Amino acid sequence: MGGFAVLWVFWGTVSLPDLIELCAVGGALVISVVVGLVAARWVRSVPADSGEQPPNWKIFWGSVVFEIVAGVAGISLLNYFGQARFALPWLALVVGIHFFGMGAAFHTSIHHWVGAAMCFVALVSLIWLPSGKPLGADAVKVTDLVVGIGCAVILWSFVLISSRNGAGR
Repeated sequence: MGGFAVLWVFWGTVSLPDLIELCAVGGALVISVVVGLVAARWVRSVPADSGEQPPNWKIFWGSVVFEIVAGVAGISLLNYFGQARFALPWLALVVGIHFFGMGAAFHTSIHHWVGAAMCFVALVSLIWLPSGKPLGADAVKVTDLVVGIGCAVILWSFVLISSRNGAGR
């Protein structure tokens, strides 16, 4: 999840000046490493739950296929219609929906919370998009910043909560 969090920060900061983007991505890498170390330590202290249901791999893979197909198809259509400015919120919405499938596959409620949070960030961020023409090439894309950093924070939180509580149920 730390790797995905870094990707979200990268995607969200693409419109920033290079040095600021590099610092943001570097900071995201550091945060991911720290979150990973903390999570690894916490997960060792969580007792094993012998009553866990095994994952439903059909739902899991269905969720992954949905995420890939909907993400690629949606972004392709947005690009085709000249609306690429909606790509990152669209991707966050698709990934959020995919987490609902993950919750069903792994029998955990935390995945549903993550999905709801990512969908919320995606939908709320659309309010900040300008209603007129797409942004200029040199403009900072506030919506992408909100979506990228918001989704990264959600994923880091997911890792910490899951590691602290076992499966985060």
